[in-house]
Amino acid sequence: MESTRQLKFARTIQRELSLLLQQEVETELGAIITLNHVKATPDLALARAYLTVLPEEKTAQVLSLLTQENWQIRHLLAQRIRHVVRQVPEIQFFEDETRKQADRVENLLSGITYTTPEGDEPLEGYEE
Repeated sequence: MESTRQLKFARTIQRELSLLLQQEVETELGAIITLNHVKATPDLALARAYLTVLPEEKTAQVLSLLTQENWQIRHLLAQRIRHVVRQVPEIQFFEDETRKQADRVENLLSGITYTTPEGDEPLEGYEE
């Protein structure tokens, strides 16, 4: 469980990093980048940023660029939050798998068939 300090720190990083990605990176790649959430380690030295990229075909390209330009992104982030935090964390970028997992669960649930024993009426709200 994350502490209040970690949550506040992660929100600050998410807000500023999101603006930075919109202003600096999206225009270069022609992709829409959504920073879904950021998780910080207890010592606040590392921030893991989970993002979604549209179109999805550019996800690998965007993650590769962000990894290559990590130092520059961290430097730009430091300029934005230098009065708020003592140390700018190392940033790791990951694809947010939440949407894919939700689609998978939705597909599994849509494949379920509801049957009733013979003679029983179907339950309200369920279609056969």
